[in-house]
Amino acid sequence: MSDAFKTFGCILLIVGIAIGGGMLALPLVTAAIGFPLAILLLIFCWAVMSLTALLILEVNLAFPAGTNFSAMSRHTLGRGGQITTWVSLLLLYYTTNAAYISGGSSMLSVVTKLIIGITWPDWVNVLIFIIVLGGVVVLGMRSVDYINRGLMTIKGIAFFAIIFLILPDVNANNLVSSTQQLPYIWHTLPILMIAFCSQIVIPSIRNYIGPDVKRLRIIVLSGSFIPLMIYICWELVTLGVLPLHGANSFQNIAAKHGSIDDMVMNIQHIAGSKYINLCVDIFTNIALTTSFLGLSISALDFLSEATKINSRKFSNRFIVSLLTFIPSILFVFFYPKGFVLALGYSSIFVAILALILPPLMVRNLRKKNKEQIYRTWQTTPILWLLVLLGIGFVVVEILSSLHMLPGSH
Repeated sequence: MSDAFKTFGCILLIVGIAIGGGMLALPLVTAAIGFPLAILLLIFCWAVMSLTALLILEVNLAFPAGTNFSAMSRHTLGRGGQITTWVSLLLLYYTTNAAYISGGSSMLSVVTKLIIGITWPDWVNVLIFIIVLGGVVVLGMRSVDYINRGLMTIKGIAFFAIIFLILPDVNANNLVSSTQQLPYIWHTLPILMIAFCSQIVIPSIRNYIGPDVKRLRIIVLSGSFIPLMIYICWELVTLGVLPLHGANSFQNIAAKHGSIDDMVMNIQHIAGSKYINLCVDIFTNIALTTSFLGLSISALDFLSEATKINSRKFSNRFIVSLLTFIPSILFVFFYPKGFVLALGYSSIFVAILALILPPLMVRNLRKKNKEQIYRTWQTTPILWLLVLLGIGFVVVEILSSLHMLPGSH
């Protein structure tokens, strides 16, 4: 495979993780603050998460190939930092994958009923989903890369079809209207931050690409910039089509508990196209699978390093795969309330992993004067600023969950 194709495939892998089904909900959480502020916050979150992604790359490149977050945190932050990384990563992996497995099996149930007219038990759909997509992950990064490219192509076609169908009905007045609901910014920021969270796959990509600093920088920066452009397009058409108040508005959608399906129905009513819902369904289902693939290969590589099981052997890789998927499956079947509750706090895990730990790892790495092949331009004050920002996000999420912030319900 040529270097250019591998580079492009890795960019799509980062984009595939970032742009999940949750992207469709962005207008629901930004409508109250208005389009101009929503775009500014998107750019802010993109810039911050891009900086910390480069910090993760700096740390990873300071160690041998195959190094993942477990060894990175142990060598730079000690045992306490390693434990914090383990807990945060595993909770993020298992709860998020549980959500993808649950959604994927539900999607499979609908598809099998439509195509062959058979309704299987939930456990059969879960098993099929894991065998097919989990099997791709077990085969390794190359297989994930190839399958992800195909899925991302379909996903891209569906997305641009949605934009094409909605764009003619965008009303500029909806985009410039003032909402006077700035308190909602506290609830919006953590969700926008998660929308750019794909840093956890960087060690896997470095292992796949090699220690080519230039290519890795291109992959990381392009992989974060493309979602920004897509989010801005999505915000433009949705906030431009649906007004904040009145008939077919965000106010009416919020009265029905802010369902994505309700939003799509209102958009479809205004645009007058029956194909919008079909394109949204295709996009959502493909987005779920691309996010699952990227997250799972990242989890498998992390667990392989953390458990010191050499996953190059297929038998060992199968064992690590069981560690990757079984906890999420158990969550889905036996403790669904638990994983839903933990998923609600996923922005805390993201803040710890993407904002707090990377600058601390880089600071300690540089203090050791370890020879590095790559060093970002970020100075110590900027590193501490990122740490404080991460702590601020954690505090905001906790206060929001306790309904102690303005705009809380």
